[in-house]
Amino acid sequence: MIVTKAHNFRDIFFQDGTIKGIVIPKVQRDYAQGRVSDEVNRIRKRFLDVLYEAVVEDKPTTLDFIYGNIEDGKLIPLDGQQRLTTLFLLHYYVSKHEDVCEEDCEFLGNFTYDTRISSREFCKNLVDYIPDFSRSSLSTQIKDEAWFLLEWENDPTIQAMLVMLDAIHEKFVSTHGIWEKLTDNHITFYFLPLEEMDVTDELYIKMNSRGKQLSAFEHFKAELELRMKEVNPKIAHRIAPKIDREWTDMLWPYRNSGTENDSDDEVIDDEFLRYIHFVSDIICYKKGNLEISDDFEIIEKLFSQKCDNAEENILFMERWFDLWLWENPKSEDKVKLNISDFFDSYVSKDIHQSDKILIERRDDSDTLPDLFSECCRNYGRKNGLRPMFPLGRSLLLYSFLLYLDNKDIITEADFRRRLRIINNLVKNSQNTLRSDYMKELLLQVDKIVLTGIVEQVEEGKARFQSKQ
Repeated sequence: MIVTKAHNFRDIFFQDGTIKGIVIPKVQRDYAQGRVSDEVNRIRKRFLDVLYEAVVEDKPTTLDFIYGNIEDGKLIPLDGQQRLTTLFLLHYYVSKHEDVCEEDCEFLGNFTYDTRISSREFCKNLVDYIPDFSRSSLSTQIKDEAWFLLEWENDPTIQAMLVMLDAIHEKFVSTHGIWEKLTDNHITFYFLPLEEMDVTDELYIKMNSRGKQLSAFEHFKAELELRMKEVNPKIAHRIAPKIDREWTDMLWPYRNSGTENDSDDEVIDDEFLRYIHFVSDIICYKKGNLEISDDFEIIEKLFSQKCDNAEENILFMERWFDLWLWENPKSEDKVKLNISDFFDSYVSKDIHQSDKILIERRDDSDTLPDLFSECCRNYGRKNGLRPMFPLGRSLLLYSFLLYLDNKDIITEADFRRRLRIINNLVKNSQNTLRSDYMKELLLQVDKIVLTGIVEQVEEGKARFQSKQ
């Protein structure tokens, strides 16, 4: 069993006297957290928010594991470069901003890049430079310095560092007295030497030599796991492997859906995000709220410590993914659910069939309306102004999930009859299905699926058409 302790950025340089520096190796891609794009801008902002909360608002954070080797007294990270570089820039900024004595911050001179000579020289010159913090831009000042060479503007790592320094300046310029918090345990991470893990660095070299940026979904997964850990580490530890194993296997048959270039999409990223948007929208509707369109805002508003019902929401999300794994989710006899066959048994293709419902086809597909597949393919997308997975579809998919979650108390015959009622209500209420009505609509669906009772709703308060 490998045992490691949490380190802050400074004390990693003094770990048992074995580490005297950090060197980003040549196999690593360029520093990416300072790139300029909508996606990276959002990631950079969120990461700096976490660091700010840790040292300014006294909310300590752990940045998970960093893997690497120790060679000639130097830590060679093969996973964790981005976090370490941002921590280096933050420590540099605060040390100069708070006029920390040279002895206390001299370790910064032992952080360097081996990817390019220009990146290495930039780091060496930066730690000796004191900017004017009264000016709005640090990057402009740095580029005006005699030691900053013109050709360095072609080094993507240097350019990204300059963008990050400006972002740090904007976020931390008004702070005071945070150096001590930076150098105690307000921001920590775990370091695992690869030799202690009994693995070689070949896999990590291959990963990093590709130079591929993390996808939006990979960032989403990392952020979701981090926030779930803050809410309940035990639940997060249970769910995180499911995302990469059971849930990925379950979604794998639906990969490439809704794309124009299937050859470049042998992943389930989009499908996962579309379904989690459906799940999050149901959570919002049940509380009388409208949808959340931004992926990361979903995490913040529903699955983080900022939400009073975060743990309840996390468990709801887990259950609504798990429901598609087994024919009877609550039975000890685990038989895998064939999702396509499941919908085939309840949905007719083009003609009326006894004990089945007929659903309007939404596209040119020859397949049966597999609502789960259709949700993964189309949820949140529009054809012009027309939703490709409208609210009526959401109510029907919700009905199926409600049945799967309650198969122990609802007979199949009862569900078939109740599903037909809901389908008829949906078909004949198209003009009254609105997002702000969904709370009442879901309550009506709950009543019908769970009890078979169709309540009379007072005129003017009906969400399905009153005449229905």
